[in-house]
Amino acid sequence: DDPNNWTPCQFVHSTGLDSVLISKYWNNVQLKSPEKYVHEAIQIIGSNVERVSIRNHETHSVPIAKIKDNDEPVPLRSMGEGMTRIFGLALALVNAKDGVLLIDEFENGLHYSIQPQIWKMIFQIAARLNVQVFATTHSWDTIEAFQQAAAENTEEEGVLVRLKRKNDKIAAICFNEDDLKVISRDKLEVR
Repeated sequence: DDPNNWTPCQFVHSTGLDSVLISKYWNNVQLKSPEKYVHEAIQIIGSNVERVSIRNHETHSVPIAKIKDNDEPVPLRSMGEGMTRIFGLALALVNAKDGVLLIDEFENGLHYSIQPQIWKMIFQIAARLNVQVFATTHSWDTIEAFQQAAAENTEEEGVLVRLKRKNDKIAAICFNEDDLKVISRDKLEVR
């Protein structure tokens, strides 16, 4: 029960991270090796972002971005909900080193077209930092994006778990990567 022996566990709510967690997580990675992973994640949709930082106000913290050919930083949220979501996911992921990352409603704020790239990024960073990732979704696009990223990543295994109520109990039905290929190809309902 020694807190020093606990496994790190980070949680990204369906609405994202609050400003207190963003500030805390950023302080943990700023000017350290994991910061590069956060920057790589942001580059998925913000290739014009040169740097990211946090501007602290009296009551909250605001992520800001230095944009190429722009002298003044802009609030990250002004670049869209997807940018804020990716930033939060990446921050939580790098702060879960040697632990677990829980993501509620992965797809929130993310356009379906970029989800395969985000999953690919998550697979890569999670492998580098020894993080086990659990994500919930109701989105078929997210399942297809997950399948695509899992198929491309031959070193790590991705599993889809469907939770189903059975006789007043919850049963878990697991689908491996081969199952996922068939599910995605034939559009079988697993949500």
